[in-house]
Amino acid sequence: MGPREWLSMAFLAAASIIASVGVAIAYQVGPRRRSLPSILPMSEMAGLWGILIFAEVPSGTTITGIALIIAAGVLAVRR
Repeated sequence: MGPREWLSMAFLAAASIIASVGVAIAYQVGPRRRSLPSILPMSEMAGLWGILIFAEVPSGTTITGIALIIAAGVLAVRR
């Protein structure tokens, strides 16, 4: 890998750490029903990155899990 790839990896690692710490702080400070919608897109983006970058094909279990995560988010926001 060249310097450009290492810089990209360092940037993505820093962004990932900042996002993870931000989510942890959000869960500590605020009510969970308001914090939940911030973590749900992270789960779905992980699946999307797997499809786009690593050419993974999601299984039926994965698709079911994503549907349940979306349903839980909708229920949490509606309450």
